[in-house]
Amino acid sequence: MKHILVVFFIVHSKPVFAQFSKGDKAVSGELSIMIKRTPVSSRGDSIKHNTDVGFYPKLGIFVNKNLEIGGMLGYSYGRETISHAAGYKFSSHGFSVGLYENKYFQITEKFFFSLLGKAEYHHIKYFWKASNYQGSQLSNRDVNVNFSPNLILFPASNWALTANLGGVEYSYKIEPQTSKIHVFSIALGQNFIFGLSYYFRK
Repeated sequence: MKHILVVFFIVHSKPVFAQFSKGDKAVSGELSIMIKRTPVSSRGDSIKHNTDVGFYPKLGIFVNKNLEIGGMLGYSYGRETISHAAGYKFSSHGFSVGLYENKYFQITEKFFFSLLGKAEYHHIKYFWKASNYQGSQLSNRDVNVNFSPNLILFPASNWALTANLGGVEYSYKIEPQTSKIHVFSIALGQNFIFGLSYYFRK
């Protein structure tokens, strides 16, 4: 019995494997998926279908045991169709670059909560066409500032799975044919973002 108690205390007194140190590095990737259906007629017989997918790799470093800062890139693709509107097509391709900070709060040994803040520059190109119309394209630019909560699970000491359900965002949009506009939005529960991270520990 004495030997069993010794082994128990040795095992349970080991440092929590998910803790970080200053200088640790993180490589992450996030996949964003949004699918939306919106009626475009009062009778509901015509539906607009929107699908948006994005991939956002990040590289960061810990400046202390619970704060990570770094840079990120991104690519997004969007598509819109309308039922009973033959020949109508709308799509977009976007590229982004930005900086981020991620503040970690430990809940259990393998489970963390974090607050992610991002500042990004986006350049997006839009393409559309309809029946009896050859189509057209335009592009716009915007600067986004976003704050959102993350749930982080560590199945192993260096690997983590992340989940984000959206957050609060401010956008400053620059469009060639309209005036500059400011947009504030809350997308909590509308954008589902899943990620995978690998941590290089000292």
